[in-house]
Amino acid sequence: NDEDDKPGIDFSGSWTLKSSSKSIDEYYKSEGWSYMMRKFAPMIAMKQIVKQEGNKLTIQVIVGPGGKFANETSTAIIGSGEETEYKDKDGLCRATSEWNEDKTAIIGKAYRVDDKKRTYESIRQLSTTSDKKMIITTTNNLGKTLVQNFELDAPEKK
Repeated sequence: NDEDDKPGIDFSGSWTLKSSSKSIDEYYKSEGWSYMMRKFAPMIAMKQIVKQEGNKLTIQVIVGPGGKFANETSTAIIGSGEETEYKDKDGLCRATSEWNEDKTAIIGKAYRVDDKKRTYESIRQLSTTSDKKMIITTTNNLGKTLVQNFELDAPEKK
């Protein structure tokens, strides 16, 4: 049945980070970030440009003005079990992703290549109140959680 292969949600578009949960300081502290980095992080502009074609998800993450701090693009096939690599401030990560049961959220599981004990589970979903709001909740192996709230700037051109 082809219906089983169809994603329930299309995350395509240009998304800007509008806010993070109050736990941002505690989360980044658990990640070993310095006091200055933790205070600076919430002020840095972040954008995700998502292009979704069925289960193929390409995400460009732009951090800082014009991508000054990061400009990374990665592609994943949701539910394939294939590992995708991406880099963040602390180095190289590998991740897999799958749909939740009703295909309304993407569940990602990642780990650091240089320290496999440092794992992350993330849930990417649209807000229940608006499909122009995306929420990414990330929990690390120490049980610390960060919630990031994004708003849609412009839908991705098909």
